[in-house]
Amino acid sequence: MNRDVRRRAAVAVTIAASMLLAGCASDSVPALERTATAADALPSGLVAGNGFDPETARHVASHRGVEIYLARQLSEKFDVLCLILYQDTVPATWASSCGAGERISLTLDRANVAAEFIRHGVTPGDLQPGWTKVSDNVLVQD
Repeated sequence: MNRDVRRRAAVAVTIAASMLLAGCASDSVPALERTATAADALPSGLVAGNGFDPETARHVASHRGVEIYLARQLSEKFDVLCLILYQDTVPATWASSCGAGERISLTLDRANVAAEFIRHGVTPGDLQPGWTKVSDNVLVQD
């Protein structure tokens, strides 16, 4: 009987671990899973030396003259994502922030635009007064 209890416990642990791993896999970012289009190309000044992989960049929204992109960081160890804000002014203004956590916040001061990336996707509970959902994973402050 002891062996039967241990076997059942092992099966229960295996099932629980599988469910946890499946839950982690469901946090994909739809914009980064789709095929790139011409609109996803980063402006030329952002391509080199900024830590993110320009091949993975996807344009997700525009807000008050600011273009919002997501990209993967040049890292093979972690799933590090980057939020990029760009305004086509003279000179061009841009900012980026990368992280492996649940949220990335970023403000483009000259444009007075704040954005937040939410890895699990924007839910009604994430919408606070003064913030608007502009894509599956990005909010901007009004």
